[in-house]
Amino acid sequence: MAKKGLDTTFLHYGIRKEDISLIETLCTEHKLEFDWVKEELLKEFHERKIRNQEIDEKTIENAQYPLIMKQQSINDGVIRDLFGVSGNEFQEIRQAISGLQKGELIIKNPIAIALGMGKKYKKIKISHLI
Repeated sequence: MAKKGLDTTFLHYGIRKEDISLIETLCTEHKLEFDWVKEELLKEFHERKIRNQEIDEKTIENAQYPLIMKQQSINDGVIRDLFGVSGNEFQEIRQAISGLQKGELIIKNPIAIALGMGKKYKKIKISHLI
């Protein structure tokens, strides 16, 4: 027999229990911390809706900022691991990545890494990806 009563997940987050598991799956796939998304984003928007506060473009932008910063820290970790850099070298690679133009890639420079001299990355131009 089906359990009757209020869906506590819906009461707290404005989302049915069945749907919250889908959101958890998406968070896992995109390497986002589910508890953070649930408590900081979903709960906040649900509380605004309950208080009849307007959710305008600025509210959404403000909600996205912590998410973007959290994602940036994940990306920074990937850069550090991939290139084996920290400090000034890390900042240099981040700056090079942000300055990439259409058709440019940054790849590891294994020769420079092995010799311990020069930049640990090199910028290449491409015209086709296979």
